[in-house]
Amino acid sequence: MTKFIFTLLIFFFVACSQQPSPQNRDLIMNNYFLAMDSLPFADTSGEDFRLLMAYHRNDTGYLKKSYAEIAELLKYAPKMWKPIFFEDTIPINKKHFEEAYRFCYDAAFCPTTAIMTIGKRTDSIILDLCLYDSQDDMARKVKSHTIKQLTKQDWEELTKGIFYCDFWGLKEMESRSGFDGSSLYITGYKIGINGSKEKHKTIYRWAAEEMAIGQLFKRCLDWSDTTIACFHFYKK
Repeated sequence: MTKFIFTLLIFFFVACSQQPSPQNRDLIMNNYFLAMDSLPFADTSGEDFRLLMAYHRNDTGYLKKSYAEIAELLKYAPKMWKPIFFEDTIPINKKHFEEAYRFCYDAAFCPTTAIMTIGKRTDSIILDLCLYDSQDDMARKVKSHTIKQLTKQDWEELTKGIFYCDFWGLKEMESRSGFDGSSLYITGYKIGINGSKEKHKTIYRWAAEEMAIGQLFKRCLDWSDTTIACFHFYKK
C-alpha cells in the first residue's frame, strides 16, 4: 500500500509540473480522487470535497442545490454571528482534552446565553458551564459559572448521542433559519491517535430544540442541574 501511494504521489507531482491544460487538470483531479480513496483516514464526507467532486463530474444539480442553500443563508447572516462570549472562550483544542464538545445556546427574548464545554482527560470528565448576560454583549457579564465532574456513564451517553446525531457528518449550516427562534453552535474536537488526523468542527443550527443534537444539549444541561426558564426547551 505504501509503495502504491508513493507511486501515486510521484505521478501527481509530474502531472502538476506540466503546463496546466484542461487535459492535465482532469488527470490531476483523477489522481487526487484516486489518492483520497487509497488513504485510510481521508475524510471524503466534507462539503468542500463534495463540491470539488461535483465540479469535476459536471454535476450541475448538486452545485445549484449547494448555491441555493448558501444564498438562502445570506438573508439571515446578520442574525447568525456567534455571540461575542463564544469568540472569547478558550478554544477547546487548547484545553488539553483528548475529546471535547462545546455547546453555545441563546434564544429570542431570553437575556441569558449558555456556553457549556464537556471534555475528557484520561479518566476525568469535566463539565464547565458559563451563563452570560446576553442583554449587553460588550459587558461580558457572567451570571454564573458551574464546574462539575461527570461519570463515565455520562460520557458514554454523550458520545453515543454524538454518534447518533452523526455530528461529524453534518453540514456546518442548514438553510433553515429565522428570527424569533434560538441559536445553537456545537464544536467538537478529537485529538489525533495512531496516525489519524486531529478533528475539529463547528456546526450551527437554528431552533434545534426538537432535533437530536438539540435534545443532546438539553440532556447535558440537565447534568449541570441548571434550568433557564426562558430557554425554549422549557416552553410549552
